[in-house]
Amino acid sequence: MAEILNMIDREDLPVAMPIECRVVDGDDAMLSPTFERPSTYIAVHLYEGVDWRPYFEAVEEIFDRHGGRPHWGKRHTKSAATLAPLYPEWEKFAAIRDRLDPNRNFSNDYVKAVLGA
Repeated sequence: MAEILNMIDREDLPVAMPIECRVVDGDDAMLSPTFERPSTYIAVHLYEGVDWRPYFEAVEEIFDRHGGRPHWGKRHTKSAATLAPLYPEWEKFAAIRDRLDPNRNFSNDYVKAVLGA
C-alpha cells in the first residue's frame, strides 16, 4: 500500500477513489490468484471516463514486483505469455482446456488474450 500511495503522490495521479484491501487464505483452484498461498487483494478504481492506463499500469508494476496475480474479473494488462509464469498449474490447466474445449467454443477475444488461442 505504501508503494502505491507513494507512486500516486510522485506521479501526481488524479485518484479520487478508495483503494480496497482484503486478506484471504490460499485455495486449490489452478488459476486462482490465491492458488496455494494466503494473499492480499488490492483493488484500485477510477471513475468512468478517466484514462485508467497510467494508474493501473503503474500499480501493476508494483504488483509484479511482489508476485501479484490479477483478479480475472478486473481490468489488467496481462496476456497469456505474462500470466503463465505466475501460475504453477498453468500447463495442467491448458491441457484440460485443450481436452474439454479443443475447438474453443467457450472462448472470446478476452479469453484468447489471457489464456492463449
